[in-house]
Amino acid sequence: TGSVDPRKILDFINLDDEELRILLVVWINSCFIQGFPQPAPMIYGAQGSAKTTASELLKRIIDPSTMETSRLSHDIAQITQVIAHHWFSNFDNISHDKFFDSMSDLLCTVITGGGVSKRELYSDDDDVAYYLQRVISLNGINLVAEKPDLLDRSILIELSRIPDEKRKEMQELKAAFRAKLPGILGGIFDTLVKAINIKPTLTFNDGLPRMADFAVWGAAISIALGY
Repeated sequence: TGSVDPRKILDFINLDDEELRILLVVWINSCFIQGFPQPAPMIYGAQGSAKTTASELLKRIIDPSTMETSRLSHDIAQITQVIAHHWFSNFDNISHDKFFDSMSDLLCTVITGGGVSKRELYSDDDDVAYYLQRVISLNGINLVAEKPDLLDRSILIELSRIPDEKRKEMQELKAAFRAKLPGILGGIFDTLVKAINIKPTLTFNDGLPRMADFAVWGAAISIALGY
């Protein structure tokens, strides 16, 4: 069907803020490049803002799987295993009572990259060790990330409630998305070819922020998109 502008993704996500729209598209493109820490989108908003749908569509683009979203367990070992088995782990419907300090610390490690261990099944003393650097996102009605370490590694995406007159049936929305997905992926890969050539030419006179690798790749991708 040919490539289309990757910004067509935004036709399916209820996001009004133009700067966040640019940032989200840049982030989606960057998820196809491995080897550096990717910030985590924290998607939040009122009931009826299609947070879960947006998360599922991101999963279909970045890392298709029959498990489009995951639940956040209090069992750190279980969450570690879920993250280890996916490039992009998408945690749905998170609330403050399900989020705790050790989970925040684990997510920081996974984003930046680091070693995580859990006890081997049917063993009293043996460990299974992972080195994890993965892409993650969380969604919920409220913004659950509170610790500065995790907030520094996050992109905060607030969605607005969808007006009743603009709502669509899920089957209709996902059918339209499936039809556009091959062209969107083609557009992402075309953008990345341009970004790979742009990145070595960039200079940053004022230094780099936290998540510096993402900032550099993000600048290259945004220029490739025409910004």
